[in-house]
Amino acid sequence: MRRKTLIPVLLTALFLLLPNGRGGAQSLSAGGLLSSKGSGVAVRSDRGKRLVDFSLAADFYGVLTHPDTPPGFRASFHYNPVFYQGDINAATRFRLYAGPGATLGWAADRPAGDFGLAAALSGDFGITFDFVRHVSVALSASADLGVHLSRTNGRTLVNPYRNGLIRVFFPECRILYRFGEEKRQFETENSLKSITYGTETGIYAIFVSVFDTDFRVEDGYRVHDQHVDWQPRVCGEFLIHAGYNLNPFFNLSVYTGYAGEYRDTRMIPVSLRITASDSRRSGGLTGFADAGATFNASFEGAPGFVGKIGLGYRIRLGERCRLDFIAAGRASWIHPVLYDPQNGHRVAPEYIFRNNVSVFSAGFGVALSL
Repeated sequence: MRRKTLIPVLLTALFLLLPNGRGGAQSLSAGGLLSSKGSGVAVRSDRGKRLVDFSLAADFYGVLTHPDTPPGFRASFHYNPVFYQGDINAATRFRLYAGPGATLGWAADRPAGDFGLAAALSGDFGITFDFVRHVSVALSASADLGVHLSRTNGRTLVNPYRNGLIRVFFPECRILYRFGEEKRQFETENSLKSITYGTETGIYAIFVSVFDTDFRVEDGYRVHDQHVDWQPRVCGEFLIHAGYNLNPFFNLSVYTGYAGEYRDTRMIPVSLRITASDSRRSGGLTGFADAGATFNASFEGAPGFVGKIGLGYRIRLGERCRLDFIAAGRASWIHPVLYDPQNGHRVAPEYIFRNNVSVFSAGFGVALSL
């Protein structure tokens, strides 16, 4: 039933994305959609003054905060006229756009998290940066006004699609490759600056967690727990960084941000990363390793330790701008907040004798550096 509903919408969106042969320069772009709303694939028909966007993504409502929750999925279509554009330099231009669209999917909604059919009219607003090396990076926000149909106890419930409006402030990032354009070279290949800064976002799958806790609850008895949890969970992270190019081959940077870890535990990592690459080239393979402290986002308990090692592929977008696609393994040793298993109250620090959780995960992400 759900597939029969989605097929006409998908075919209509794909038809509108195809060149229509009525003149004017057109190009087709394809890539990835990254957001805390959800991630998936994105396709764009670029008609100069009009951007036609289509995306098919997993819906992450409840997944990042409760890893046992399965994701939903949604398809979105937007017709976005460009209302302003300009050149940042000879290698980069930007365009501001806004327009209407529609969203259809099978997703959970507030307040109970019931799954159902979500159908909505949508509005999109954003900015896209076009770089000479066939890559575009678009940042946008969208609002969905519609309904959510779900079944509870044999009854069909029709409610407003609350997530469509509540998540309007969740930004979306599209990284697209433009097909069918001639290659252009940068005018200056070696005007590198020593100071670097940027952002990084990623999704990690926790494949094993090792617990070793010992504490006393309000009733006076002790709880001693030692076990290995192999249940997979998904978490995300968003980081900012600033650093210095030691030479054309090595960069040293400080990273910090916000990251998910064990269950409902949110951490603030602060780490030092060394990255190896040949910055004189237009792109290629990179490698990195970092280590540092990680603090509970509620600023309770002792700090932990986090380490990461990974590989990436770098694309040079401009004279200073770099786009990295990375894959990494992460290991964390943390001390999460403990709760009384009977009443749900937090265990006081003086009743905690041992509190160690080791979390091992692997994932992928993207980074934008200047």
